[in-house]
Amino acid sequence: SAIPSGEYPASIRTDGTKGWRIELSNVPGRTNVQIHVGNTTADSRGCLLPGKTIEDSLCKVSESKAAMDLIRDALQQSVPITVKIVH
Repeated sequence: SAIPSGEYPASIRTDGTKGWRIELSNVPGRTNVQIHVGNTTADSRGCLLPGKTIEDSLCKVSESKAAMDLIRDALQQSVPITVKIVH
């Protein structure tokens, strides 16, 4: 299901097996919504997967780790984090 449009406070998580990721807070009707590395819907249970290119016909992104590295580098100095969802 889609995350409703809006701005969500977020925090960095490093625990567990997914490594460095961003978790959104206050998503209506949802918990544990994250931005993390992954390329297909099989890699996600409703989370956001960054990528450098999109293959709409396959519902897939590519170069997810590279895209996540860019996000992590950009956020090194940025606290607090707000994620804006636009449909």
